[in-house]
Amino acid sequence: MVPIVPLTPSSAHRARNPLSSLLLCLLAGCGSVPSRVPSGGLPNGARGSGEGVLAELTTRAERGDVEAQLLLASMYLEGRGVPADEAAAVRWYRIAAGRDDARAQYALGVLAEQGKALPRNDEEAAMWYRLAAAQGHAPAQTNLGRLYLEGRGVPRNPSEAQEWLNAAAQQGNAAACLSLGLMYLEGRGVPQDEPGAVHLVQLAAERELPVAESTLGSMYEEGRGVARDDDQAARWFRRAADHGFAEAQARLGLMYARGRGVAQDPAEAARWTRLAAEQGLAVAQSNLGLMFLRGEGVPQDEHEASRWLSRAAEQGIPAAQGKLGVLLEQGRGAEQDDIGAYVWYSLGAAQGDTFAAERREILSARMTADEIRAAEERVREWNAAERAQPR
Repeated sequence: MVPIVPLTPSSAHRARNPLSSLLLCLLAGCGSVPSRVPSGGLPNGARGSGEGVLAELTTRAERGDVEAQLLLASMYLEGRGVPADEAAAVRWYRIAAGRDDARAQYALGVLAEQGKALPRNDEEAAMWYRLAAAQGHAPAQTNLGRLYLEGRGVPRNPSEAQEWLNAAAQQGNAAACLSLGLMYLEGRGVPQDEPGAVHLVQLAAERELPVAESTLGSMYEEGRGVARDDDQAARWFRRAADHGFAEAQARLGLMYARGRGVAQDPAEAARWTRLAAEQGLAVAQSNLGLMFLRGEGVPQDEHEASRWLSRAAEQGIPAAQGKLGVLLEQGRGAEQDDIGAYVWYSLGAAQGDTFAAERREILSARMTADEIRAAEERVREWNAAERAQPR
């Protein structure tokens, strides 16, 4: 029996341990272009609707009203009330940035870093973040610190990263608190300090940053910087899961499956695992496929098992690749396909999955030489496509 895949480094090359890799997720709360449309939809003094409102906003923006400039930029960027027009959005952000507006400078930094509406350019992103950060803009300080930590757009400099992240954290920026916490947790450019890391991560979690809530749950689950406590782990995973954070949903699903920190409940395990799987989390897709295969918390359904295992296998989960190979080999939940089974066994075996390697050896004994050549060609094509993917 293939076990449900835990969220650990051994899961797969694309299933990351939250405590060792959440630095990749720090943009939560600080990596999107700020919308300037308030809940009422218009800044003070703007009246009417449709073309008249747009004309009034444009007039005000052309007269130097920065709030109107920012509002027009966000409208054009998102296609709200006007046809989407990235060039117009960038034009208005640049005009506002030229008036030294930190929000516009930050927005241009995000666009340059993400390659949205502007060519992707980390150097340009760092320039805009620095201008906004110098004015005390906390999200820009956070992102500039992250670029220094990663060495993107600027020389890698953990001390400079720490300085900018401290500045943002002192303003209560949750993402900065989390970034600093992870630096101390892993000793990345600073002396390792797990209790100090817990304090910073908890500050971020108490500000309801989902990735921080999930990280704190992991710390309690693994006993890093705090006494191991499954009840606290489940509590923080639930908070992050309720906020829609996929990794926390998957973790909570595992806790329900194992009865750790919560009463064992296969149906709840399947419910939380499905929520994470539907967001595209590969490990959750693999686990959900195995649940359907075994009928754990859901009705047994080999077609559903094949569907979810296929999604996880496509994302590189070796346990899913091996189990999908079995379904294809035996024609369960999918059309019988020895060549396809051989391909998935090979890909799983290449990642060290002994089950997949053993199944491939058994299968190859009854395949023809032409079938094996065809399967190995598909494996080479897969690997070539993987190498071509941006990292």
